[in-house]
Amino acid sequence: MTELLDEIAAVMTRESCGHFLSDEGASQIIDRIADIFVEDRDARWWWASLKVPVETLGYGSDDHSLHLRRLLAPRNGPYYLVITDDGLAPWPIVLADLDGVITVLQETWFFEYFLCDASCQWVIFDNHHNCLISAWAVPRVG
Repeated sequence: MTELLDEIAAVMTRESCGHFLSDEGASQIIDRIADIFVEDRDARWWWASLKVPVETLGYGSDDHSLHLRRLLAPRNGPYYLVITDDGLAPWPIVLADLDGVITVLQETWFFEYFLCDASCQWVIFDNHHNCLISAWAVPRVG
């Protein structure tokens, strides 16, 4: 994962579009997300172990960032971009606004990740099945 993190850091520096949280800060956010959303925090794929209802959007060979932008457009940032890349926690986290998240995703090769808003009200996972899996801490209205 070191090569991926180096590439992400280079994109963020070049485009001025976010920064990595400290290891301690990332650990606190991961614990909070796990407490709210995850049934088995030891699971390799948290998206397969969620304890709240989910919505799934398959995007096939489409550009996932277009679907992600549509899902996130009505929400305010900043966002936590958790870089899992099919590994077990702990994971590094980037803090960025919507454009920064999209830039990082478009300027690097595909990796598994999830996004969460700063108040941890929702999470969106992008998995190796080309699906965006969304979950909310509280039921959505409307």
